[in-house]
Amino acid sequence: MSEQTSVKPDMSVIQVAERMQVARAVVYDLIHAGRLKAYRTNGKRGYLRIEESALNEFRKQNIVTPKGKRSKKDMLDEVFAQ
Repeated sequence: MSEQTSVKPDMSVIQVAERMQVARAVVYDLIHAGRLKAYRTNGKRGYLRIEESALNEFRKQNIVTPKGKRSKKDMLDEVFAQ
């Protein structure tokens, strides 16, 4: 028997937001600011995808407090202050 390796598909913005426990808008802002690497699946109009390694690299360099009763502005201020 040959051992099969399963490759995890890259994550959507929603999946990353859930894992980071922040609003989707925060993830979009991080991507557009160049703080979190992402790519589009089909050119300019494709879906944004984030590789596991890109999320791990971001997490190594940044601390993000989970969402609660904070506004989007507060979350962004926290991330961009680092």
